[in-house]
Amino acid sequence: MRLRLPSHPSSTPLKLAWYFNARHAVEQRQFDRLTVAEVGRFRDLHRQISGSSIDALFRDWIGSGDRALPEMPSNPGPSAVHLEVRSLPYQYSQFGDLPGVC
Repeated sequence: MRLRLPSHPSSTPLKLAWYFNARHAVEQRQFDRLTVAEVGRFRDLHRQISGSSIDALFRDWIGSGDRALPEMPSNPGPSAVHLEVRSLPYQYSQFGDLPGVC
């Protein structure tokens, strides 16, 4: 059974795979597999994406590996974009004619 990708932006298959590997290490008390920074990342992701659907997916992942992870849509593209263009009433001539050059 394949689950749909959770709607949270942190729930990409790549992040879920990392999260599940880290969660498995934590649950197996293999803390030496994670750096301090990775423990912090794990905690942040755990707060963001924990829930019954993630727990079920984790159980599937334990049995099937990365095959249990949801597939990304072929063209995920942004769902909504807003671009605002404004003309500035002044120029940045005090910085010279070539931006990025001293």
